Amino acid sequence: MGDVECPPLIVEGDWSPEQNRTVKNKLQKYFQSKKRSGGGDCRVEAEQEGPTARLFFCCEADRKRVLQRKTHEITVENKTLTLRLSAAPTDTPVQSSTSSRDVSDLKPPESEPKPGPGPGPGPGSGPGLGPGLGPGPGPGCKPFLL
Repeated sequence: MGDVECPPLIVEGDWSPEQNRTVKNKLQKYFQSKKRSGGGDCRVEAEQEGPTARLFFCCEADRKRVLQRKTHEITVENKTLTLRLSAAPTDTPVQSSTSSRDVSDLKPPESEPKPGPGPGPGPGSGPGLGPGLGPGPGPGCKPFLL
């Protein structure tokens, strides 16, 4: 049917309903940036009634990194908005088929150190870049398809 996504995070801030479209786009860019937010591939659903959005990550490791950061801020109309994040209450938790990875996602993957000398993958390494190499999702993460 589709890729399984993590339970949403609730994002709250002090923006007006008129700013919803702008804020949604800024949240999307901010939380997709691993450098700025610790996040990764995600989608944002902004609430129409109030200054709240739901943030869905396709990778649990990205979600956890975002929650571990103390502060998150975006700039809207030359004003810095401090974002408040919380885990959304869920009736039925959404888990991937490898639920034993939940705890291990907090640690760097063991496959991250690149064995062998040389600056990059050698001949016969296959068409992909491999885990942790390049712009794709990290180990255990699937691309988020809309």
